[in-house]
Amino acid sequence: TDLTADGEFVTFNTGRNFTTTSPYANIADGNGAGIEIGNGDINLVTPQTNKITMKAGQILMESLDDTTKAIELKTNAGSSETIEIINTQGTATNAITLTASAGGIDMNALLDSAFTVSGASNSLTLETTGGTSKVIVTSAGTNADAIDINSNGGIDVDANGGVTIDAVQNIDATTTTGDISLTAS
Repeated sequence: TDLTADGEFVTFNTGRNFTTTSPYANIADGNGAGIEIGNGDINLVTPQTNKITMKAGQILMESLDDTTKAIELKTNAGSSETIEIINTQGTATNAITLTASAGGIDMNALLDSAFTVSGASNSLTLETTGGTSKVIVTSAGTNADAIDINSNGGIDVDANGGVTIDAVQNIDATTTTGDISLTAS
C-alpha cells in the first residue's frame, strides 16, 4: 500500500506516492493528524496559477538541520513576483518581529528601498544597545549628496561625547531666515 494509518500518524511507505483526483484530500482526526516521513523529502507541487493554502490557529515551522538555507522562501518565475508578509490586525509595536538570537541580519536589494512609518506621531528608531557598539551609515556614492538628510521640521543632534565632522572639501552651513550659532559652555 502507498500509506498506512495507525490512529496517530499517516505514514507514507517507502517509494510511494499519495495522489487524489478529487477537489480535496482530507486527513482528519478529532485529536489531530500528523504526516511523518521516515526517510526522504516531502514535495507539495501544484500547477502554475494554482495555490497551496494553509490555515490554522498557529503555523509553526522549525528546521532540524544545522545548515545554510535551513529555511528558504524563494520566488523564481518572472519579474512581476512579490513576496509579502502581512500582519492585518496586530497593533503592537512588535506586530512583525525579525530576531537573530545569536547572529546578525543581512538585507540586500538591487533597487531603491524604503523603510516607511506612515502613522502620525510615530517614529522610526535605529538603535544599538551595546557599550561600544555603533550606528554606521555608509554610502559608496561619489555625488555631492551621497548621504542626504531632509526634515520638514528641525534636526536635533545630541551627544554625551564630542561631535566630529571631517571633510576633504568645503563645509557649508547656510540658513535662509535665521542665525547660525556655535556656543560653548
